[in-house]
Amino acid sequence: MRNMGMSSMSFLIAFLGCLVLAALIQAQDQSGFISIDCGTPEMNYTEQSTGLNYTSDANFINTGVRKSIASQLRNGYLKHMWYVRSFPEEGKRNCYKIEITRGTKYLIRVAFLYGNYDGQNMLPQFDLLLGASQWATVTIKNATIDQAEEIIHVPSLDYLQICLVDTGHGTPFISSIELRTLRDDIYVTRFGSLQNYLRWDLGSSRGYRYNYDVYDRYWSYGNINEWKILSASITADSLDQSQDDFKVPAIVLSTAITPLNASAPLVILWEPEHQTEQFYVYMHFTEIEELAKNQTREFNITLNGKSWFTNLSPQYQGVTTIRSKSGTSGKIIIFSLEMTENSTLPPIINAIEIYKVIEFQQADTYQGDERGVPVSSSMRFFIVIHLFICSPEHKFKIITGSKHNNTQGGDQSRSRCFARMLQPYEISIGLKEHSNPVTPKAYTPKSPSGPLPPDSVDAITTIKSVYEVTRDWQGDPCAPIDYLWQGLNCSYPENDSPRITSLNLSSSGLSGKIDLSISKLTMLENLDLSNNSLNGEIPEFLSQLQHLKILNLEKNNLSGSIPPALNEGSVSLSVGQNPYLCESGQCNEKENEKEQEKKKKNIVTPLVASVGGVVILLVVMAAILWTIKRRRSKDLMVEKDPSQISPQYTEQDDSLLEFKKQIYSYSDVLKITNNFNTIVGKGGFGTVYLGYIDDTPVAVKMLSPSAVQGYQQFQAEVKLLMRVHHKNLTSLVGYCNEGTNKALIYEYMANGNLQEHLSGKRSKTKILSWEDRLRIAVDAASGLEYLQNGCKPPIIHRDVKSTNILLNEHFQAKLSDFGLSKIIPTDGGTHVSTVVAGTPGYLDPEYYKTNRLTDKSDVYSFGVVLLEIITSQPVIARNQEKIHISQWVNSLMAKGDIKAIVDSKLDGDFDSNSVWKAVEIATVCVSPNPDRRPIISVIVTELKESLAMEIARTKYSSADTRDSVKLVTMNLSTQVVPQAR
Repeated sequence: MRNMGMSSMSFLIAFLGCLVLAALIQAQDQSGFISIDCGTPEMNYTEQSTGLNYTSDANFINTGVRKSIASQLRNGYLKHMWYVRSFPEEGKRNCYKIEITRGTKYLIRVAFLYGNYDGQNMLPQFDLLLGASQWATVTIKNATIDQAEEIIHVPSLDYLQICLVDTGHGTPFISSIELRTLRDDIYVTRFGSLQNYLRWDLGSSRGYRYNYDVYDRYWSYGNINEWKILSASITADSLDQSQDDFKVPAIVLSTAITPLNASAPLVILWEPEHQTEQFYVYMHFTEIEELAKNQTREFNITLNGKSWFTNLSPQYQGVTTIRSKSGTSGKIIIFSLEMTENSTLPPIINAIEIYKVIEFQQADTYQGDERGVPVSSSMRFFIVIHLFICSPEHKFKIITGSKHNNTQGGDQSRSRCFARMLQPYEISIGLKEHSNPVTPKAYTPKSPSGPLPPDSVDAITTIKSVYEVTRDWQGDPCAPIDYLWQGLNCSYPENDSPRITSLNLSSSGLSGKIDLSISKLTMLENLDLSNNSLNGEIPEFLSQLQHLKILNLEKNNLSGSIPPALNEGSVSLSVGQNPYLCESGQCNEKENEKEQEKKKKNIVTPLVASVGGVVILLVVMAAILWTIKRRRSKDLMVEKDPSQISPQYTEQDDSLLEFKKQIYSYSDVLKITNNFNTIVGKGGFGTVYLGYIDDTPVAVKMLSPSAVQGYQQFQAEVKLLMRVHHKNLTSLVGYCNEGTNKALIYEYMANGNLQEHLSGKRSKTKILSWEDRLRIAVDAASGLEYLQNGCKPPIIHRDVKSTNILLNEHFQAKLSDFGLSKIIPTDGGTHVSTVVAGTPGYLDPEYYKTNRLTDKSDVYSFGVVLLEIITSQPVIARNQEKIHISQWVNSLMAKGDIKAIVDSKLDGDFDSNSVWKAVEIATVCVSPNPDRRPIISVIVTELKESLAMEIARTKYSSADTRDSVKLVTMNLSTQVVPQAR
């Protein structure tokens, strides 16, 4: 019996041992880990020192090149830091796409080790995005020391996109990406995400990570002489973590610090970069000394002089985590650990974590409601960014003295790296007084009535895959707006996700049928699939896109009939040059006609023989009449000598100079102008006279016979104005082209040009109000928008300036003088190479340098005009310095002096926010880098918002807003293509 008892006891001990071992194995399970070695030539391997399993990044990205760090650095780093993936020629944004489990909390860590991988010894700087949001700016400070960004995040999608963005300061690169799942009930905030500010194992002489830490947190180390270090041998078995969910490793808790002066407090302080920043703090405690019966360790914790936690007495080898219940902020943040009257021993602390709250402002592009994460107490957004920079980054002090400004303590900067990597730090306060976790604000899409809407991102991703689109389509399609996918426009609703509203895949080499995935872009307003090799029928689902306004399917190989709903609806449909396509209902008619022709063949043949002679006679007579008519009208037609007309205007079917309704003889011009009686203006190529046609005033510009270039501009302007019509473009009434007598006849603009009202002769008799100026700016921008977006092909004005903006009797502004205008080719190009022409001061510097004329060239010129409208200053100062107006405005903006920028004649009668917005629009328009200039539709939208502010002030607000000066952030959204009106 005794032997049986001993046997049973041995079995029980062995069984319990197995359970403990199984628990330990489970604790070290990597099933929730994703470890990606960026640039490694191996597909999979296990890191020997940590046991972590790494995989190649080949399946997560298809851009970039693999590189190896300098060989002499490898011995100092773990294997996953030996290689990098860099992006020297891959466009501005390159993204990793990683499948994850949405709703799960992840610790996300991205590491960088330059290691002179490119042999250039040039330390780069670039941006890091998480999805659509700016995560961090990565500044490599040392070629031989690694850095990292770490974040805790609960994704709302079933994938993560981590993007590197080239900002022009060196080539982006990346060494590794690591994701670790965390418990839902740790690292909880009231709102926002957590950026790692500090994670410190106090009293330790080395750093720790996995497999000591089940969450693979990096624990940094570093000591100060004023500390007294306590240490003990604590194992995971002996540690009581039953009341602690943070699972701080036993090895981390086996050391602690206490003041050298037993009666002094232990002070922890730091100075935030901005006093509005919110911080969460987590302090971890365990008593590592067995206290005698007459010994007591008890202390209070204060925060900036106020009680934060009282009568804390750490248990021997028991874990207590004191955590923040809400964010802490201030110019300086001071925690003080002070012994109570009952205590015989000074305070201690084993480890500390500090996180800074960050809020991501940019929502991802709309995913569809079925993809949203339900907001519940078990799901929270946490992104903890860990910046591992082995140089003084954040000043952080632990002081062992009664006054924090004494020198008894010392600065502890991030001066050491774990495995040559300084880690992030995480913080939690007051585990013993848990309240129910508060779910931070997370975006949850609104549910419309009816079926759940489709997934826009999946749809555009499918389109990219099906048609093998080779454009730089990476990351979020719509956001950030600076990295909007080429060919897309999006709307940016307030408090909602961006939606794709326009898709332009013209001249993209597409083949096959029109893919069903397009139907999932439910907010689409403009779809251009022209000039491709698409075949098959036009699908019915295109007529079911409720918001579709423009559909261009020209120049494809589509067949069959057009869906009746498309023909009958309000969609502007273009289907020309599809040789196999027939209009709705005509396909069956053609088949019936063929059958009928067969039946009538025997009847038709004799009839043809009998009437053939009559038909030939009629044709001959018609030819004779046409020849006579052509000779009589020859003098009324415009000459089309190829040596005089620009090559782009020599096509017979596009010669709009042949519209005879608007042709006037020279004798007509004499009558209209009363023998050139009244001069209203003079230009470089001729004089402008006042005239009347049927009592309607007109302006007649006579071309000087000696102006050869003027003749070319005359032809260009006639052709353009014959085919474009918009309320903000001057209307061409007609023209005269008789020998050397050439004239353009326009609608008369009673109030002259804009420049006259800003700083010319008219500015002394009438001062344009701020509202008047904004209306003029909106009008001029709308005219440009029509030329660029409403015309097919688009037109570049090339000479936008204040003297070419005319004002009618109601001060409605219209663009004029289109003699220098150019057409952007329709072959998919975005620019035209041409000899530089324009007006100094308004001329795009990039166009001047490269001869490449783009739509952004007109944006630059318009920005200069807008600065004129705001300031009434000359474009180039009339002094020795000859300072450009943009330089002058930028110097005053730096001082925040809005009143010095605005025309003094306004006497402060304006809404300051409205003015600031206009100034910001103008300055971004005149950016030397064309890529930074907004598109014209964005400018129109922003100017309308500025105008609305001013109207609200004058009509609805009785408060004086003249001294209410603050910066207004531009919302650079896009807009649908404008229509002629």
